Amino acid sequence: MLSGYISILDILTVYMLMKRSTFLRLSALGTAGIAIPFLPGCTSKSYNKALGQPLFLSHILDAKTLQETGKAYLQQRPDENNTGKLSSLLTEGSSITENTDAVTAQSYFNSHTREDFQTGNTVVVNGWILSVTEARQSAFYSLSQS
Repeated sequence: MLSGYISILDILTVYMLMKRSTFLRLSALGTAGIAIPFLPGCTSKSYNKALGQPLFLSHILDAKTLQETGKAYLQQRPDENNTGKLSSLLTEGSSITENTDAVTAQSYFNSHTREDFQTGNTVVVNGWILSVTEARQSAFYSLSQS
């Protein structure tokens, strides 16, 4: 046997010398260690970055003001105060996923913002008249920065 290498024979010898109860405990611990990261709540949900990037507002507001605007909207709408709810509302009826490219996602949100203004689906937040889409994107940005 080469020095510094463990052969399959060495591993089998260890298992043969190990008590059955010890082997079962170690096997259970190994299985649990592998499975735990896949349990619900142990992984974070991945979202499309465009959800938290209201394109027009990001050109006229700095990051701090955008975050404050998002927080102010969430104070008006506490029922939307989590990223999962906002993601669902922002992508409702669309094919936007976390893998959708940025250009497609931004195009969708820009057209949805225009549609909000055309239909009067607006809110006043910190003195700004925003489309609900922009307000939700600002809220998503605010939550993602916390």
